Amino acid sequence: MYRGGANGIQFKVDPMWMVNSGASYTVLNGKGTLSFRVNDIFKSMRFKFDTERPIPQLGQFNWESRTAYLSFMYQFGGGKNKAKQRKRRDSNETQGGGFI
Repeated sequence: MYRGGANGIQFKVDPMWMVNSGASYTVLNGKGTLSFRVNDIFKSMRFKFDTERPIPQLGQFNWESRTAYLSFMYQFGGGKNKAKQRKRRDSNETQGGGFI
């Protein structure tokens, strides 16, 4: 993510940036997915500004943006039955009228 700097009426704002990365791995014969993600790898996300009005000031806000996520997802059941149910539902919706 990158947000360029700006010169406004009141503040001069420096650019902000951060880099996120992640990966996932399929396990258990395709039924499970293990994922890992890290936000703000270089801990660079900060809002920095300076101004001359009404008095000279320098300021900086730092987010606690470096976070890591680990997740596991498991798919219960099979996809074949779900596709059949959807097909049956779609054909039912095309038949018959509405309530109004």
